[in-house]
Amino acid sequence: ARLKQTGLEVWSLPSAQIIHFDAQASGYSTAKLARSPILDYRVLGMDRLWQKHRSPKEHARWQKLAHRLLKFRTGLLRLSLAFAGSKRKHAVHARIQELTSLAAKLKSAPSRAKHRAC
Repeated sequence: ARLKQTGLEVWSLPSAQIIHFDAQASGYSTAKLARSPILDYRVLGMDRLWQKHRSPKEHARWQKLAHRLLKFRTGLLRLSLAFAGSKRKHAVHARIQELTSLAAKLKSAPSRAKHRAC
């Protein structure tokens, strides 16, 4: 998007290959939801991207969806507490706290209107 905004051309080279390791050095796995701080970086980074390159309406829609997904995941974790052993309960509570904290950070992230006013 930035290249196009500056008037530069975007070229495609079909024979090129890119291997994207997607933060694997930090322990991230596509098979499960990332942990903090990686999940925070990814979600808040996506929020910034939507805020910057989409309309305020689209950005608000994305934030609403992200909040719902975090709330859904937290609900599933709360449900799993009923079936978790005593050792696992501590880890589940910690994960619920991580997701709740991320939802609060996302909610307090500056909107486009707030950002422009600064």
